[in-house]
Amino acid sequence: MLGSSSRWFMALPVAALVAACSLALAADDPDARQRTADEANPYMAREGLSPEKLLDFIDRMKAKPKSIRSRPGFSLAVLDAADRILASQADAALKTAALVEKLTQLHYQACLGDLPADEELRVLADALRDDKRSKVAEEVQFILLEQRVLHADDVARDELPALLEEVRAYFATHSPEARHLRMASATVRVINRMPGDEAADKAYHEFGAMFAKSDDRELSKYGRKIEKSSKPASLVGKPMELAGVLVDGTPLDWAAFRGKVVLVDFWATWCGPCRAELPNVKENYAAYHDRGFEVIGVSLDNDREALEEFLRDEQIAWPNLFVEGDGGGWKHPLAMKYNVHAIPATFLVDRTGKVIAENVRGPELAQRLEQLLAAEPGAKPDSPGR
Repeated sequence: MLGSSSRWFMALPVAALVAACSLALAADDPDARQRTADEANPYMAREGLSPEKLLDFIDRMKAKPKSIRSRPGFSLAVLDAADRILASQADAALKTAALVEKLTQLHYQACLGDLPADEELRVLADALRDDKRSKVAEEVQFILLEQRVLHADDVARDELPALLEEVRAYFATHSPEARHLRMASATVRVINRMPGDEAADKAYHEFGAMFAKSDDRELSKYGRKIEKSSKPASLVGKPMELAGVLVDGTPLDWAAFRGKVVLVDFWATWCGPCRAELPNVKENYAAYHDRGFEVIGVSLDNDREALEEFLRDEQIAWPNLFVEGDGGGWKHPLAMKYNVHAIPATFLVDRTGKVIAENVRGPELAQRLEQLLAAEPGAKPDSPGR
């Protein structure tokens, strides 16, 4: 849930995300999908349909209103129908249509934080990178570009402008749609890593204006927000003050954390990269908690029930701040105060209450904690930074 080398988020409608995530399945295991579908999914195509009938089923499903398409099990049923066509003796045209639909539905599941689906999508798109079928090639082009943007943490900073140029070129021929929300948020992540605030601020305005033109309400709203924003200033070396109410309704006592090393994590249950980092944070929490390491989550969820269920299922031991209603979600007071445009966003706070590093994740978190917790209380860390 936590930590990334830049601030970004997936701005999907929370109700749809929560609903679909409740049936997020092992997308790399069609048998598991079928078993669950047989038990609980009312949208599943009946057995015995021919490949032609299965494609008709997919077309009818895709024509349903968005409110229905976002329901639990809906995408799974379409994905299952595509798998059944691909496993049949259907002709090439039918299999091409089914393959494109499989890529589309895997991408939808991946955007909901289904990590196995995301991995299957990546592997499948990579295997199809040289496919000559125009419809498949176009879908694969989008997925491979999105994957490069999503993993831009591994790209040298001087190569980021070229990557942004690829994104510009893509949207010069493709209108921004709901399916591009993850691409948009990942683009902001790239912009945040760019050297030079002036260039970054220009990119914020340019890409924000581009996304604001989308017919999709969520992407358009995000674009307008980004268009008016600028690259967040670094908080390293500055004090961090937290206040608010925890999920259980009790107020946070920030003063009680003085003398501890604290990871402050802005996250949400619907954020795939946030969830992907969760095992690493759990591991470090278990290893260093007794030595003075704490975690405080700042949830940008809107749905209390979904948040409480996630915290319970994942056995999250640390406190989480949460605001319900219009003042919550992306408008959480702390997200506004610290100019958090995108999640995951993490701040590592030292024993004196000052930010020592931003967006620490993976092995770097353990390295930082080992350094900070080995020092005597009050000692000055050796190398603060991003």
